[in-house]
Amino acid sequence: MKKLQWLAISIISFSSVAFAQDKLLTLDEIFSPDTNVRVRFGGMPVSAQWSADGHSFKQVIGGRLMRVDARTAQAVPYFDSGSLSAALQSRGVSTADANVLANSTALDFNADESAILGHKK
Repeated sequence: MKKLQWLAISIISFSSVAFAQDKLLTLDEIFSPDTNVRVRFGGMPVSAQWSADGHSFKQVIGGRLMRVDARTAQAVPYFDSGSLSAALQSRGVSTADANVLANSTALDFNADESAILGHKK
C-alpha cells in the first residue's frame, strides 16, 4: 500500500514539472523590464561542419579553424592555416581577408583531407 501511495505522489510531482515545460512564451515575458521575468536570449550562433572522419567537426575558435573531437571536446588546429594565409597574401589578398579565408569552415577538403579543393559558398 505504501508503495502505491509513493508511486501516486511521484507521478503527481513529476507531472507538474512536465506541465511547466509546456508553457508558451508571451511578449510580456520576452520584453519585460523586470529581469526576474524577462527571458534571457544570448550567445552567438556557431558554425560547425562535420569532418570526413565522422568523429570530429570543424569549428572556428578564436578566429582559427579547429578540429573538435565530438566525444572529448578537445580542439586542435585543423591544419596549418598560417601557411595558407601567407600564400593568399602573396597573391594580393589582404591579411584580414586571407586569415578569414584560411580559417573558414567552408573550405572543401579532398577525401583524405590532404588538400583543399576550394571554398563552398
